Amino acid sequence: MRKASGALTVLAVVFVALLVMVGYTSASPVHLTFWFYVAGPNFENVKNLVEEFNRENEDIQVETVLETGWKQKLPVTVAAGVPPDVVWMDWMSVGAYAQQGVIVNLQEVMKREGKLEAYSRDFFPPLWETSKYEGAVYCLPFDTNNMLMFYNRDILNRYGIPDPPHNWTWDDFIRECKKIASPPDRYAFSTINDWRHFIDFLGAAGGRVLSPDGKQVTINTAEAIEALQFMVDILHTYQIAPMPTGGWQTGFANGLLAFEVQGSYRLPQYATLGTTNLGAVAQPQRRARYSSAGGESVVIVKTEPHREAAAWRFVDWITNTEANAKWSAVSGYLPVRRSSMSHGIYQAILRNEPLRRLFAEELSYGDRLPTVPTDRVFNILGSMVSKAVNQSVTVNQAIADAERELKAALAIP
Repeated sequence: MRKASGALTVLAVVFVALLVMVGYTSASPVHLTFWFYVAGPNFENVKNLVEEFNRENEDIQVETVLETGWKQKLPVTVAAGVPPDVVWMDWMSVGAYAQQGVIVNLQEVMKREGKLEAYSRDFFPPLWETSKYEGAVYCLPFDTNNMLMFYNRDILNRYGIPDPPHNWTWDDFIRECKKIASPPDRYAFSTINDWRHFIDFLGAAGGRVLSPDGKQVTINTAEAIEALQFMVDILHTYQIAPMPTGGWQTGFANGLLAFEVQGSYRLPQYATLGTTNLGAVAQPQRRARYSSAGGESVVIVKTEPHREAAAWRFVDWITNTEANAKWSAVSGYLPVRRSSMSHGIYQAILRNEPLRRLFAEELSYGDRLPTVPTDRVFNILGSMVSKAVNQSVTVNQAIADAERELKAALAIP
């Protein structure tokens, strides 16, 4: 009887073990939704990266969804209790969702896993610091970009203009453009009417829109007036660039203009349109060499603990050193981590594409706006630039209006 009892015990243990194994292997994977909002080649590129994660993580399967209207749809899905799990989001929108308690505080997760200190050293400082809201990290940088001055060597050679040096000034830029421009039939520089151009000109003049902590509006200064006036003068006084109307928007890519300020993401377009004799150089300076950083981050939307845990594994993977190097190599964006920049995959790109190497090197000459609890900052700056360059108000009035609107949006007295 003892032997039979012992045999039964062994069989029982084996049976329970089999049940556990069957239960484990038959458990359904956690299905997550990842929103991405730019169509075209980079949507396919990010889908390929996500599929690599899915192959490596059978217990988590992520669906990549193209959601171009994410800003309108996300609040609706949150209110309905059916939000996406992860969102690719411009960093300036992160603060609003952090304030509303919609997204997960990633600083607590990284601290719990012992990764916070290492990550804070590896992500480039301007990107890491602007991933924080009220001192805590709420997103991980996914990609970044900055802007250089592209130039068409064929046009410069035609007018006897050498390649510009990296330390050239606003005065140098205007002097060279005047050698080319003969309005209204010929211009030298592409249209400028964008808030991003203003931020870069302001940085070159030595000013900033907001204080580093986002608690003060610092736009109403002599440097800001100088920068915005320079944008107006480019169009109206020097007349080296066309007004933002007509068919000049693609003038540089079509070989009609000598200069254009843009990011490395323009390179595929230039290649398609045959603008091949290209150079790139730092933007002209007033008091400093400067190029603002842009880019997107990934956030985890609050749902249920097991979904948030799975989403963190995905976010941690897709922003890791190798994944970020792969994404940067195929997308045209710049790496967000030092280790990704030095990874063999991305270093091969830099060796073969010297123009992209210039953008990578320029990362050390810029920063970006701090994370604040509203994404209206861009709209306010865009309106300011538009009013000034169209001369519907004076430069001083446009800046004063922007200061008032920014303070109201940020609830700053």
